[in-house]
Amino acid sequence: IGYTRLTLEEMLGNTNAVSRTALNYPYANLFASSSDLLPNVDFGGPNGGEINNEQLYIGGGEAPPYLNAQNSYTVNDNLTKLMGHHLFKVGFFGQMGRFNGLTTGNDNGSVTIQQQTYSYTQNVWADLLLGYISEFSQSSANIKAAMEDKRFDFFAQDTWKATSKLTLNYGLRVDHIGWWYDRGGRIAIFNPAAYVPSSSYIAYTGMETHATTPSVPLSGSQPLSFQWAPSVGFAYDLSGNGKTVVRGGFGTNYYIDPGQNAFSAIEAPPNFKVATMWAPSWPGYTLSQISSLDFSTALPTVWGTANPSDHHTPVTYSWNLAISHAFPWSSKVEANYVGNVSRNLVGYGIQNAVPEGSESGPYYGTYYDQLYRPYANYGDIDTHFPQLELQLQRAAVERHPPEGLAELLGQLHLW
Repeated sequence: IGYTRLTLEEMLGNTNAVSRTALNYPYANLFASSSDLLPNVDFGGPNGGEINNEQLYIGGGEAPPYLNAQNSYTVNDNLTKLMGHHLFKVGFFGQMGRFNGLTTGNDNGSVTIQQQTYSYTQNVWADLLLGYISEFSQSSANIKAAMEDKRFDFFAQDTWKATSKLTLNYGLRVDHIGWWYDRGGRIAIFNPAAYVPSSSYIAYTGMETHATTPSVPLSGSQPLSFQWAPSVGFAYDLSGNGKTVVRGGFGTNYYIDPGQNAFSAIEAPPNFKVATMWAPSWPGYTLSQISSLDFSTALPTVWGTANPSDHHTPVTYSWNLAISHAFPWSSKVEANYVGNVSRNLVGYGIQNAVPEGSESGPYYGTYYDQLYRPYANYGDIDTHFPQLELQLQRAAVERHPPEGLAELLGQLHLW
């Protein structure tokens, strides 16, 4: 039985230096928020580029102070039995992981001042001091997730001394590895069947979570079944005196991602919202206008969603073959080949992309992109898919001189 806890406290050293209250900052934001931090500031344009520190930025999720805790609980046991030429081993392993990450939206708000577009004074610092800005963005209040993952595995294996020259090893591991999920049911998916083209942006039609639609799994993806992971290996002594040995094997290993991909699917409507407002004309917005802007016209931002049709567990298949020969004076030469392939690795893809070749011009850009998207009420919908594959192969010849140093002649392939 084991328990591991990793904690990381995130906090600002001097909150008064960026406090609305302490600095008497009077203006409200788009979304109501408990954050007392001043908005972030980004100086855009050529004049902004000449400023040594062209951003005044506090990373989202760093305030108020909170304790980021990761907990892992494990239990395992095994039984070994020697029977004749067989060495049997059976066992089980169980684990539950939890962490409480805070989303990283800028719930304090962010303002942008661009000299070349909507500058009132042609100096970005002067514009800021007068309260003129060209862009404002903000997220709704950050969410503290309650992420959890469970797995339990059983295995049985046998090492069999079949003859004086041949040893076989074979076994089977049966895994049940579940998806990471949020105990509050806030992992989002995009359901095209629930999308309503005539709805407003802020209706967020098509975006669903277990909390809003109980038929959606807590993880947002299809439940995983058992995973069957066989392995087999052998060692054969060609000469019977241990000088020339051939070895080989094949193995299967299932696993799950660390949880950050699942966590990112919380940063999506309907529980997490982000709005960006661009000033339509000169001289731009003023800071005093921000709270009265109608953000229902702002295209929603979707930072991450789960894939509701995903039922593929990441897996690695590995194999190896080697032959070694021992020479006098403890010198040995070995030729070996090892390889593996990993499949169903989680990566990000885009739903609702602009179809390739759909724009014929003469005008291009964000506005025209939106005319061709399948779901016009959204931009890119980032979604994690089990779509990546990694292969590694290595072939080598090694000479081990008596002093224990190795000379390697071989090649490595990775793609």
